[in-house]
Amino acid sequence: MLLLGLVRLLLSLTHLAAVTGHSLPGGTRNGPNLNFQRRWKTKLQNFPLAYGSVSMARHNQTMYVLNGGDVGNYVEKFSMSGNYSGEYAGWYNWPSDLVAGGQGQLLVSALGAMGDDHMMAYGLVMYNKEGKFLHGFHQENTTLGRPFGLATLPGTDKVVVADWGKNRTVVLDVDWNKGNVSISRNLSLVPYPYRVAASKDRIVVISMVCCQPWQEKIKAMRLYDMNGKMVKEVKKLPDGSIINAPETVAMDTAGNIFLVDGTGGLNKTMFFDPEGNFVQDLPALGTPSKILVEGDKLFTLSGVVERGKEETYISVFSYSLFN
Repeated sequence: MLLLGLVRLLLSLTHLAAVTGHSLPGGTRNGPNLNFQRRWKTKLQNFPLAYGSVSMARHNQTMYVLNGGDVGNYVEKFSMSGNYSGEYAGWYNWPSDLVAGGQGQLLVSALGAMGDDHMMAYGLVMYNKEGKFLHGFHQENTTLGRPFGLATLPGTDKVVVADWGKNRTVVLDVDWNKGNVSISRNLSLVPYPYRVAASKDRIVVISMVCCQPWQEKIKAMRLYDMNGKMVKEVKKLPDGSIINAPETVAMDTAGNIFLVDGTGGLNKTMFFDPEGNFVQDLPALGTPSKILVEGDKLFTLSGVVERGKEETYISVFSYSLFN
């Protein structure tokens, strides 16, 4: 009878873990406690072009949303309660990612970034703290081939760039006040780096490329130390499933990792420990295109189809780790 009771208890806990996404008690690694709080729309107008809100960054009590395409090229501002508070002109086409400086300056990566000469090319655009165009940077200014993902290094004025065009990640020195950027150092060689996230002692990169069969093995998550040495590559998960369409990646201050494998892949968000070990799925988050973890809050940027039209929402969750 005792054995039967233990079996029933184990089955009950397994079912609970499957439903909630929580790890089973007794393990050495536990996932986060997430509770949905609120959400708000980011697309306040629509035009007949493809994409919409693609990234976001927080500074103090303002959330900046990077928009393009069917919502027009501009950066929207929202209060942390979701109230619209203004916008900046978009000095770019086909934006990719966004980070904020210490006084609310912005750095944008785009397929068409406007340079100081008003020409458009792969590159970066710097906004001052009032939202005005400060400088634009193309390959001849920075040597960056195709900068896609951006991440600030915690506690510094430096930004890590996923340079998809040159198969590398680099560290940029950023003078946020004067609007200057320069490469501090090459960090690591990475095949087709698409998105990047950083903690105080780790960099995590996802690689994404299309569409040749030989490129399938390249699509993976890779974890590096601050010297550019690869700590771990994650392609195959413990259950045998394969990462095929990595879409975004994020880290909390402890170095835990959030990975989204999107449409064409596993279509879910996963949680990994700071060493890149899989912990659990996070079904509550869906498959967002951007995740930010800021203290006890987690933010997602997600597309939702409503009445035949895709809307984009920022969702806010309380965030903590189980003991």
